[in-house]
Amino acid sequence: MQRLTPLLAIILTLVILMPACAVSLWGPYSGSLFADHKAHRVGDIVTVVIAESSSTEHSAETDTDKKMDVQNSTGTGIFDFIRSFSLSSERSSEGSGSAVQTTTLVDRISAKVVEVLPNGLLRIHGERTVNLHKEELKLTLTGLVRTQDIGPDNSVLSTQVAELNISSVGEGRISDSQKPGLIYRLIRLLW
Repeated sequence: MQRLTPLLAIILTLVILMPACAVSLWGPYSGSLFADHKAHRVGDIVTVVIAESSSTEHSAETDTDKKMDVQNSTGTGIFDFIRSFSLSSERSSEGSGSAVQTTTLVDRISAKVVEVLPNGLLRIHGERTVNLHKEELKLTLTGLVRTQDIGPDNSVLSTQVAELNISSVGEGRISDSQKPGLIYRLIRLLW
């Protein structure tokens, strides 16, 4: 026991004199335990709730009339071979057309923060491809988001995205059937 006492005293002295080495529970990127995480850095994910609707209507009417009258009397002198004649021409055309287009897009897409601008705006980019029944639909979204517009569930409405660009492209049987046929395109080209 007498041998252990000095050894224990040395170990106890070393432990007391050793600098305290502790690791914090809170890292540099850890947030509050009570607040929700909102996207604010490059690489963060934000959900964009797309609720877009647009309607355009255009109509035009044209009405043209053109009339021409030419009358000549009998020639005299060396022009006496010219007989008296009159000529009249009249042409009119009318046309009208209208087009109405309504588009509605309702969806949700996750987008990644690709850049944080100096003024705090977040540039986002998201893509999603869905394959269903040999039809491929690719949805692409880009835009700028203010961090204060991001909700507690880390989502933002598409109406709050600046410079919003949504592209929806479909490929497959259904998309191909909506394209005009070759004969129709040739007729449209000629007329």
